[in-house]
Amino acid sequence: MSGEGPSTLKEAGGKVVLVDFWATYCHPCRKSFPKYQELVERFGGGLAVLAVALDAPEDVSKEQLVAFADEAGVKFKILWDKDQSAVKSYNPRRMPTAFIVDRRGVVRHVHAGYEDGEEEKIAREIEALLGEAAPPPAAAPNAAPPPAEAPAPSDGPGSSP
Repeated sequence: MSGEGPSTLKEAGGKVVLVDFWATYCHPCRKSFPKYQELVERFGGGLAVLAVALDAPEDVSKEQLVAFADEAGVKFKILWDKDQSAVKSYNPRRMPTAFIVDRRGVVRHVHAGYEDGEEEKIAREIEALLGEAAPPPAAAPNAAPPPAEAPAPSDGPGSSP
């Protein structure tokens, strides 16, 4: 919808991802957005934020969602879960809820709600995940298999060593 960075966990391959479920009517969401932007700047290319708006389409417009992010001064990716498919997958219990996903795509930490100072705990979790071994690179699509070993030379059919 708007912002910089990946739109899916797959696109964020190799990064730690903070998946944040939020809404325009959520006051703690307004407080968390600038803090999450600071984390993006702190961890550079190692962290991606996917901010998933849960507002119903009849309650808000795309322009209002973008304005919310602009007012908070964030540059990370803003997504809109109009059909609630992401909600069904993650099942956030309150707003905001932040899921910290490791570089292999596994949810490792969940933060339901947001309080001042919580970003430091989140930063420590991200730092620890970035310190873990990176997953092996995925094979390139349609990559040729490695060459097979050549058979040992023989003296002909039926010969033995």
